Amino acid sequence: MKACNAPVKGAFTTFSTFALESANFIQGNALPKALLYIALQNLAGVGAVFAGFGVVRLLPH
Repeated sequence: MKACNAPVKGAFTTFSTFALESANFIQGNALPKALLYIALQNLAGVGAVFAGFGVVRLLPH
């Protein structure tokens, strides 16, 4: 069961960093920058998923 801990911890720390950066922008009165940061991070994440799908389709089956 230890093998499952690494991905879970990695995802948690990545998300907490994203949340902290977003909160820092908001607390620093940079709401437009926070919204742009949130939007771009999510778009990049979804884009990476679809890029991964594309790479997998190119692999021989």
